[in-house]
Amino acid sequence: MASDALTVVIDCEGDGVDELRTALTPEDKPQFIERRNLSGDVATWIVVATLAVQSISPLLTFLAQWRGLTRVKRIKIGDIEIENPSAEDLELLRARMRAAVP
Repeated sequence: MASDALTVVIDCEGDGVDELRTALTPEDKPQFIERRNLSGDVATWIVVATLAVQSISPLLTFLAQWRGLTRVKRIKIGDIEIENPSAEDLELLRARMRAAVP
Protein backbone atom coordinates (compact mmCIF):
# COMPACT_ATOMS: atom_id res chain seq x y z
CA MET A 1 0.00 0.00 0.00
CA ALA A 2 1.42 3.40 -0.94
CA SER A 3 2.01 5.98 1.77
CA ASP A 4 -0.78 8.16 0.35
CA ALA A 5 -3.38 5.37 0.70
CA LEU A 6 -5.26 3.93 3.66
CA THR A 7 -7.30 0.79 4.13
CA VAL A 8 -10.81 1.49 5.37
CA VAL A 9 -12.96 -1.22 6.95
CA ILE A 10 -16.65 -0.55 7.59
CA ASP A 11 -19.07 -2.95 9.30
CA CYS A 12 -22.63 -2.10 8.33
CA GLU A 13 -26.13 -3.52 8.08
CA GLY A 14 -27.12 -5.30 4.91
CA ASP A 15 -29.87 -2.96 3.76
CA GLY A 16 -27.50 0.01 3.57
CA VAL A 17 -24.83 -1.66 1.46
CA ASP A 18 -26.26 -0.50 -1.88
CA GLU A 19 -25.94 3.13 -0.79
CA LEU A 20 -22.35 2.54 0.27
CA ARG A 21 -21.63 0.85 -3.06
CA THR A 22 -22.58 4.08 -4.83
CA ALA A 23 -20.30 6.13 -2.57
CA LEU A 24 -17.21 4.08 -3.41
CA THR A 25 -15.78 4.08 -6.92
CA PRO A 26 -14.11 1.15 -8.71
CA GLU A 27 -10.79 2.99 -8.27
CA ASP A 28 -11.24 2.57 -4.49
CA LYS A 29 -11.11 -1.19 -5.10
CA PRO A 30 -13.92 -1.91 -2.62
CA GLN A 31 -14.62 -5.43 -1.45
CA PHE A 32 -18.06 -6.20 -0.04
CA ILE A 33 -18.20 -9.30 2.13
CA GLU A 34 -21.40 -10.56 3.73
CA ARG A 35 -21.02 -12.10 7.17
CA ARG A 36 -23.84 -14.39 8.20
CA ASN A 37 -24.62 -14.61 11.89
CA LEU A 38 -25.99 -17.80 13.36
CA SER A 39 -28.49 -15.78 15.40
CA GLY A 40 -30.57 -14.93 12.34
CA ASP A 41 -29.96 -11.19 12.79
CA VAL A 42 -29.82 -8.84 9.85
CA ALA A 43 -26.83 -9.67 7.67
CA THR A 44 -23.72 -7.70 8.49
CA TRP A 45 -21.52 -6.54 5.66
CA ILE A 46 -17.85 -5.81 5.92
CA VAL A 47 -16.62 -3.31 3.35
CA VAL A 48 -12.90 -3.03 2.72
CA ALA A 49 -11.54 -0.29 0.47
CA THR A 50 -8.14 1.18 -0.24
CA LEU A 51 -8.56 4.92 -0.50
CA ALA A 52 -6.22 7.77 -1.27
CA VAL A 53 -5.81 9.95 1.80
CA GLN A 54 -7.65 12.82 0.07
CA SER A 55 -10.65 10.51 -0.55
CA ILE A 56 -11.17 9.77 3.15
CA SER A 57 -12.77 13.13 3.97
CA PRO A 58 -15.59 12.81 1.39
CA LEU A 59 -16.25 9.25 2.58
CA LEU A 60 -16.46 10.40 6.20
CA THR A 61 -18.87 13.18 5.16
CA PHE A 62 -21.02 10.61 3.39
CA LEU A 63 -21.00 8.33 6.44
CA ALA A 64 -21.91 11.19 8.79
CA GLN A 65 -24.95 12.01 6.67
CA TRP A 66 -25.85 8.39 6.01
CA ARG A 67 -29.05 7.92 7.97
CA GLY A 68 -27.58 9.16 11.22
CA LEU A 69 -24.92 6.43 11.28
CA THR A 70 -27.41 3.91 12.61
CA ARG A 71 -26.24 1.38 10.06
CA VAL A 72 -22.49 1.72 10.66
CA LYS A 73 -21.33 -0.54 13.46
CA ARG A 74 -17.58 -0.06 13.19
CA ILE A 75 -15.13 1.87 11.06
CA LYS A 76 -11.39 1.35 10.86
CA ILE A 77 -9.09 3.72 8.98
CA GLY A 78 -5.44 2.80 9.14
CA ASP A 79 -4.70 2.15 12.82
CA ILE A 80 -7.79 4.00 14.14
CA GLU A 81 -10.87 1.93 14.96
CA ILE A 82 -14.18 3.27 16.30
CA GLU A 83 -17.18 1.21 17.43
CA ASN A 84 -20.58 2.82 16.81
CA PRO A 85 -19.08 6.06 15.42
CA SER A 86 -20.88 9.32 16.02
CA ALA A 87 -20.91 12.30 13.68
CA GLU A 88 -18.45 13.97 16.08
CA ASP A 89 -16.09 10.98 15.84
CA LEU A 90 -16.12 11.28 12.06
CA GLU A 91 -15.51 15.03 12.21
CA LEU A 92 -12.42 14.41 14.36
CA LEU A 93 -11.21 11.78 11.88
CA ARG A 94 -11.87 14.18 9.00
CA ALA A 95 -9.80 16.89 10.70
CA ARG A 96 -6.99 14.42 11.34
CA MET A 97 -7.00 13.30 7.70
CA ARG A 98 -6.96 16.91 6.46
CA ALA A 99 -3.95 17.62 8.68
CA ALA A 100 -2.15 14.58 7.24
CA VAL A 101 -2.52 15.71 3.61
CA PRO A 102 0.50 17.81 2.58
